[in-house]
Amino acid sequence: MPTTVFKIGSLAQDTPAGIKVMSAGVTAPGRYMTFESPVGTDYQVPAGKTFYITKIICSDVSASSGFYLGYGDTGVAEGAAAPVNYQRLTGVTHVNTAYYSYPFDVCIPIPANKFPVMAGSAAASQVTLYGVEI
Repeated sequence: MPTTVFKIGSLAQDTPAGIKVMSAGVTAPGRYMTFESPVGTDYQVPAGKTFYITKIICSDVSASSGFYLGYGDTGVAEGAAAPVNYQRLTGVTHVNTAYYSYPFDVCIPIPANKFPVMAGSAAASQVTLYGVEI
């Protein structure tokens, strides 16, 4: 009997419903925003689960801009305030060409009950995450 597998980035699921998509954007360096899924709703990893970021697609409004990925105990709207207990997970991801989408296959875990967040390190940035809850 054949098995159907849905893969996005570095992990796979047996149903497309298991794949989560979320986005965030900041308008300037030093600003934070919780990833939203659906748009307008801060995504929080469910209790008892780990969310694995498996693919990142980012674009920026200027060359040499970038962002950090992390998580916190609270969701935050786009602004200068970091989430409570913010933990940065990545070094800065630089984008070399303005308005070009860069895809990255990764495997970055976000623990249960946390809110994944991006932080700007240069000009305005937009990031879309794909991943799975396990």
